[in-house]
Amino acid sequence: GYDVLAYDIAFTYHGSNTKPLDAVTRIRARTTAPLDRINLDFARGTVQGVEVNGRAADFGSKNEDLVVQAPRRLPEGAPLNITVHHTSDPAGTAGNGGWIRTADGLAMANQADAAHRVFPSNDHPSDKARFTFRITAPKDLTAVANGLPAGHTRNGATTTWTYRTEHPMATELAQVSIGRSAVHHHTGPHGIPLRDVVPAADREKLEPWLKKTPAQLEWMERRVGRYPFETYGVLVADSRIGFALETQTISLFGRSLFTEPAYPEWYVDSVMVHELA
Repeated sequence: GYDVLAYDIAFTYHGSNTKPLDAVTRIRARTTAPLDRINLDFARGTVQGVEVNGRAADFGSKNEDLVVQAPRRLPEGAPLNITVHHTSDPAGTAGNGGWIRTADGLAMANQADAAHRVFPSNDHPSDKARFTFRITAPKDLTAVANGLPAGHTRNGATTTWTYRTEHPMATELAQVSIGRSAVHHHTGPHGIPLRDVVPAADREKLEPWLKKTPAQLEWMERRVGRYPFETYGVLVADSRIGFALETQTISLFGRSLFTEPAYPEWYVDSVMVHELA
């Protein structure tokens, strides 16, 4: 077996949420037993090449596994660095996890075991790792991911956004949002930075809901202790997903929860706090 320590995932989004993204997933791990074959969880993408510890490796697919042949047998406790060049296809069957298509882009819904439908991984909640996301998208779109921003760079018609987590995270909790979004920055208890990501056209309409987050954090902290992560916020996706999801440092909600009169205020409040919890 192996233990993943860190993921560094680069996505290139070409402006259509029905076409595959180009991607490179870099995995830094350590073997927990002697290995001459490495099984990664991966589906809904085409693998173009794999490297193990800097050397090209043979690979094949079996069911939802990417099976990689190590160039040489690896002893227990050895460093294991895997690079996978692949695509990531958002056009899979709706409702079984992975990418979700929004009105203007994409977001993720990976629970309980669907992260491998987005990127190669050890897709099990017990194997937590730190994440770096590098998302390249057309310059008129905004990309957001788990963790804190680590800068963005403009290159002609595209922008690359980088985010890093400060705490280990299960693969099922990964989140990437790409779209015409407004990012609302404010401050929570004991100075924690808060950032909410909403459809740009709905920012004013959603502002009263976004202002509730600091008080919701304080309410939770009085009951279960200090919030443990580096940031928090609400991601509102313009998609009729019919659920909410507690993705680490940024919880996912469908737009209709906040905009349709069928949901009373107390109900929306309870859903927001549930995902925070």
